[in-house]
Amino acid sequence: MVNGVELAMLERLIVESGMFDADWYRARYPDVALIGMEPLPHFVRFGAQLGRSPGPDFDPGYYAQSNADVAAGGSSPLLHYLQYGRQEGRPGKAPLVVQAAEEGVQIAALGAPRLYGHLDRATPTLIEGWAVDEAAPGAPVRLQLFVDGEKVMDFATSRERHDVTANKLPGANAGFSLHLAQGILRTGQSVEVREVTRARSLGEGVKVIGASAVRSRLPAPTYLTTLSTGAMLPVTVVVPVYNSPDAVAACLASLTENPMPDSSEVLIIDDGSTDPRIAELLRRYATVPGFRLEMNPSNIGYTRTVNRALELAAGRDVVLLNSDTTVTPRWLHNLRYCAYSQPDIGSVTALSDNAGAFSVPEIGVANSPPAYLDSASTAKVVTQAGEGIPIDVPTGNGFCLYLRRHALDVVGGFDEAKYPRGYGEENDLCMRLMYAGWRNVICDKAYVFHLRSQSFGDMKRALVEDGARQLAIDYPEYRALISRFNDIEFAMRRNRLRKTLLAASSALPKPRVLFVISTTTGGTPQTNLDLMRAVAERYEGFLLRCDSLTLTLSKLVNGNLVTLETVALHAPIRAVPHTSDEYDRLLLDILYRHSIDVLHIRHVAWHSLGIASAAKALQIPVIFSVHDFYALCPSVNLLDTEHRYVGTSEDGARLNPLWPQQVVPDGFVRRWRLMMGRFLADCSAFVTTSPSAKRLFGEVYPEHVGRMRVIPHGRDFDLLAMNSTTPQRGRPMKVLVPGNISVSKGALLLRDVSVLDEEGRVELHFLGHAIQEVKRVGVHHGAYKREEFQAKVAAIAPSVGVVLSIWPETFCHTLTEMWAAGIPVLGLDTGAVGDRIRATGGGWLLPADATPSDILQKLVELANNPTEVLARQEDLARWQAAEAVVHDTAHMASSYRQLYSESMLGGRRPLRVGLVMKLRGLRHRPPTAHIRVLRPMRAAAQTGRLDPRPISVGSLIAGAASAFDVVVIQRDAVPPAQTELLLDALRIAGVPWIFEMDDMLWDLPKDHLDHAIDDVAIASMRAIAQGAACLTTSSAPLAAALSETNARVEIIPNALDETLWCSPLPAGLSAEVAGALGLSAERRYILYMGSNSHAKDLEMIVPALERVLDRHPDVQILQIGGGHPLPFAKEVTCPPRFPTYPEFVVWFRALCSHCTLALAPLRADAFNEAKSDIKFLDYSLAGVPAIFSDFGPYRCTVHDGFSGLLRTNDVDSWQEGIEVLLDRPDVASRIAEQASKAASERTLARSGVGEVWVDLLERIASR
Repeated sequence: MVNGVELAMLERLIVESGMFDADWYRARYPDVALIGMEPLPHFVRFGAQLGRSPGPDFDPGYYAQSNADVAAGGSSPLLHYLQYGRQEGRPGKAPLVVQAAEEGVQIAALGAPRLYGHLDRATPTLIEGWAVDEAAPGAPVRLQLFVDGEKVMDFATSRERHDVTANKLPGANAGFSLHLAQGILRTGQSVEVREVTRARSLGEGVKVIGASAVRSRLPAPTYLTTLSTGAMLPVTVVVPVYNSPDAVAACLASLTENPMPDSSEVLIIDDGSTDPRIAELLRRYATVPGFRLEMNPSNIGYTRTVNRALELAAGRDVVLLNSDTTVTPRWLHNLRYCAYSQPDIGSVTALSDNAGAFSVPEIGVANSPPAYLDSASTAKVVTQAGEGIPIDVPTGNGFCLYLRRHALDVVGGFDEAKYPRGYGEENDLCMRLMYAGWRNVICDKAYVFHLRSQSFGDMKRALVEDGARQLAIDYPEYRALISRFNDIEFAMRRNRLRKTLLAASSALPKPRVLFVISTTTGGTPQTNLDLMRAVAERYEGFLLRCDSLTLTLSKLVNGNLVTLETVALHAPIRAVPHTSDEYDRLLLDILYRHSIDVLHIRHVAWHSLGIASAAKALQIPVIFSVHDFYALCPSVNLLDTEHRYVGTSEDGARLNPLWPQQVVPDGFVRRWRLMMGRFLADCSAFVTTSPSAKRLFGEVYPEHVGRMRVIPHGRDFDLLAMNSTTPQRGRPMKVLVPGNISVSKGALLLRDVSVLDEEGRVELHFLGHAIQEVKRVGVHHGAYKREEFQAKVAAIAPSVGVVLSIWPETFCHTLTEMWAAGIPVLGLDTGAVGDRIRATGGGWLLPADATPSDILQKLVELANNPTEVLARQEDLARWQAAEAVVHDTAHMASSYRQLYSESMLGGRRPLRVGLVMKLRGLRHRPPTAHIRVLRPMRAAAQTGRLDPRPISVGSLIAGAASAFDVVVIQRDAVPPAQTELLLDALRIAGVPWIFEMDDMLWDLPKDHLDHAIDDVAIASMRAIAQGAACLTTSSAPLAAALSETNARVEIIPNALDETLWCSPLPAGLSAEVAGALGLSAERRYILYMGSNSHAKDLEMIVPALERVLDRHPDVQILQIGGGHPLPFAKEVTCPPRFPTYPEFVVWFRALCSHCTLALAPLRADAFNEAKSDIKFLDYSLAGVPAIFSDFGPYRCTVHDGFSGLLRTNDVDSWQEGIEVLLDRPDVASRIAEQASKAASERTLARSGVGEVWVDLLERIASR
């Protein structure tokens, strides 16, 4: 492992050495590309710590094992090699010694003491080779499997190899063969087998896996076919109950909180519980819809109780669910999909945190959620990480076991005679299923928490032993079969999940949205990418494209689309009937395998119209966007074959631009709408971008228009300009014609306008592509990229622009772009163009049937009337100051997040919350904004009941206030000059606000370094506070002080974000921080951290620090902030590469790892009485023991001598406390441990602060 300051030197040395091979490293370790990091930074921060090689010429494992001084010293093998070993001639990798190869045997010596072996082959389904240790002839050789340089599992040779024996080596137990299901090892992954004691690779070293046909690993899933034919049975979830009321209550509550497939039911069957609380609990659930309660007259045991339940659920599939479990979202949908994905699956078991062989990521133990994840997030990580392929096993587990009725009808229920009290009964059943031709599988998309053995208590051991004895009698082969749970496939899956859980420390799991588009050109793909990026903070985006023959699935990674898989259909989709059973099955499997939560169809051309029905089969909500009129008519834009707009008429032939080989004859539009109507009926909600588009959709599909909402496209503009020039008399007026100009976009009108303009009063400037009919008209400037538009328009300097679409566009991006450039627009009064120009005044409208003569006449009129052009420019200036600011991509994203959340929550709309916080610099928020607002709101958003987002004061004043239900304003975030404007905007919009204040900023002591806050700023904050629906703060004393301004005060204690404070530190960061500050292992460090407001507090303990330094010359004070630097302290500042609060936290924790203790002095005054205990949380979660003033917030929080030391504010007391922690490492270690435990209860996940905010905001909004 890299330690000390070594990491700080590593990057420089490896770059200078030329040993780092970026291409080799990227190919060898595919996870580097997946997380979007460059190879060199990844190696320096993570790879070196993981023991990875920097290139083909150095093996750190070999170097450490070959050089005892390196292994004993614990230093980095690579660093040692670069500094010393290379100059001394030490080899960086193992020399390969190949001996005789007779009769096909390849023998590679690994060096003394006489160990031989070879990795014969590594394919996607087989890893095979052999090893012989002559020190133990004939004995199995212990080996380790490494994939991509990381250890996956231990195993040993066990198979006879006659070819090895033929070469006069003991081959009886020399061979190994590790078999895998297709897809476990992926193309490009590297495989290496090492001998344990010497840690060297077998001969041939590393092998790279070749191409793997992922789609061929399973037959086509049969779920959809079974469902459509009516052969799928409804499900009964059987919950046997015996006492343990707390566990039962949690189990039943989880079943009500997580929706199940339609027609499912829960059968609670009480086996004679003796705890009276059980009867009261079960009575409450007896009347819950979908729940059924049965009572055994007396206790008859688990096995007989289940068999009774199987009879009560006759004709239905059954899930056996222990009463000490809690289920998670989509658990039953996914179990059921897995059960019916293949016709021969008889039983399906979920994964769990605590279910023996079915536990993940570690087998046979209770897997607590990582400190940085709560239970819900852990479940989401596990299920999203699952590959969605049934995992064959010899047996299931009764904690959560799905049983298909058809299989039960063949083999019967549990064996009451042999397994009367439980334990072993489900294993026996599964063995019977297996021998009857049914498969037992694991579903890695269902995750169920399990307490274990609540029902039987101390009887468990005897029951387990009885069951195991009976199984051994009935199935002597059972013990060998269950070794399956420890094979390479399971080891690979567990290892992959470990890595995924670790990665979740820096990125919480999010709901997933699959976006569906058709073409890769035009406005829809670009605006779709805008939307995917805009919602990426809350939703993980996937994209599905289809060209009628090939499906391409991509994922948004760091803002860019990365292709995941491509699948060719056996037969192309055609315009009629526009369906494909094969497509539907593949689509449903994609939804399942990738854990998609919402399907958003942005366009359905070239996709099967069964797409929505397929998603509905898993009860995944479907949103359909209307960006054109393809759902109304295959012409897309409602034009007939003569390019005439015909509206919603069903008569006449039509153009068919997306299916040019297939005509649309007269009368076919009626059939088309019947086809589309069936598709639309399976959609949950609809979106379009303009009121006119909604009206047209409603004319054809009135039954759906009530579920359609209008969400205009949002755009982010780096620059809003006024590039329109005033028309000059006697000179042609420049007219901008942007976009791809086709007949439907008015190309023929423009051609005829040019012909009519014999005097040359108008000069048309085309910016974009244009069809041949207008190639000789006007000036053509060629195509443009979106980001180039403003500059190209400025260079053209037009006076006006035109949009002459002859069909009702649903939005018109070129109109937005021209307005952002300050160009007023002449348009035809149809569709969104008419809606938008009429609403903003940013141009002029002509009737939809205007002739070329009408258009030319209007343009000449404008050329002769500069005042009219100037008036419209003024309208555009107002648009730029208001709507252009408000309707950005964040605003659009908020509207879509609302829709997605409603769809997942069954129609309940989340509360829209605006967050007004101060900016530090151009982009960053101060720490208090993160601690008090941003991080708690992020936790609150996880409930799905809130949709919070930061919003600027300017945007609220410009009109964004109406987009929120509640606004939270923090501290002094509102400039005094804007206070009255903001409060007026909120009042006019009817939006209440909450004022969050964690310091008495209008009542600072005179010696406070921030006392310069002026009277104007104080008056601004008081005005906000007085008009607020509620004030929030962190402590009771502060609440009392604030109540003098507004009696409605809520206390919300500080809580820190576990994802920041409890996640693993980046590899090597601690050493990097030490190196940068010159910290030494020979010294002890005392840390102080504080803002300027604590300058006097720090000065109070200076004499004590001086005494300590006199008595302990090896001690150094590290000072972060605190006003004036102490003369004897080392002033520490956070490096610029950690500019944000989340990044600061990571750096601070790395610094604390080198500190012996920390200080939190606080003078006893009224201002400090109202302070919070935030430093206790900071120091404790950073793992450093601390001393606190025995006053105010710390007196209430710190348990003296247990979670910290409390000291009175005098020199002797502080000196004594510091020296206790310096002189008693055992005390310091114990306090650090206990403080960390105490503070971990104050994280967002455990404190419930997110829920407190949700409840408060919902109360305020409902007043």
